[in-house]
Amino acid sequence: MFNRRVWLGFALAPLLPSVLFLIAFHLSDLRQAAFLLGFSLLFSYLPSLLFGIPLVVFLKSRKVLSIVSVVLCGSLLGAITLYMFGFVSSMPLSSPKGIAPELREVFSGGVLGALVSTLFSLIAGFPLFNSKAR
Repeated sequence: MFNRRVWLGFALAPLLPSVLFLIAFHLSDLRQAAFLLGFSLLFSYLPSLLFGIPLVVFLKSRKVLSIVSVVLCGSLLGAITLYMFGFVSSMPLSSPKGIAPELREVFSGGVLGALVSTLFSLIAGFPLFNSKAR
């Protein structure tokens, strides 16, 4: 169904948010860094596999598989995923996080989703605009 490049994209692209979180938080405690890495990998790989694979199959079946279509859908999925990440991580901390997402969460998640889906699309070798030949 998928070639090696697509599987390589699914394997590598979800690492990007975890690496960015580690850089952004620059944690000196190894335990905190390991916890953050594990938690962010879970929230990066799980949506990528649960939603990314069906999304690529759907876009391919509609003959609209391209970098642009994957990035647009990835931005939306990224916004939803980052919101869920914040909501779930606030529960054990008894943080007063509301159900309505904040604009910066939506924007940040959209940017992360766009970055991951762009990296994935480039690794997978998708065309920029149209995949009628695929």
